[in-house]
Amino acid sequence: MRKRYIAGIVIVFLILLVVHFIQAQNQTVGGQVTVVSSAPSNCTLGTLFFNTTTNLLSVCKTTDTLVAVMVAPLRGTTGTITGTLLALGACDTGTATITGATTSMQASASPVSDPGSTVIWHAWVSSSNTVTVKECELVLGTPNNTAYNIVVNP
Repeated sequence: MRKRYIAGIVIVFLILLVVHFIQAQNQTVGGQVTVVSSAPSNCTLGTLFFNTTTNLLSVCKTTDTLVAVMVAPLRGTTGTITGTLLALGACDTGTATITGATTSMQASASPVSDPGSTVIWHAWVSSSNTVTVKECELVLGTPNNTAYNIVVNP
């Protein structure tokens, strides 16, 4: 229930952002968002479309021309990367399955809990639908067990 509430707030925010963008272009919006599963074959100036397949919020800027104005990031979480004794510069990895992620996209990671003060990490889309997080030790030490929250920007 809470996720739906948050999703609703995000959609309202995105709609307000699009309306502001269009008004800044001296255009007006009819006040309606059309939910579609594929791009419409034609559109009317100022009409907003939310595509449930691509998660794109688009506006019809000119007759029959859609312009994407907002793309929702893809999100996921790795499993726990178990801390094991690591030598200086040695690393452990974990993965997250994130549907829609491709190797041309940027990924970032944030630990769910403190991995330790001598640990660095980075994330990348290692293959379609898979993000890898690598955590490395800057000294001889054992990182704390933690999972990582992932954000992938299309």
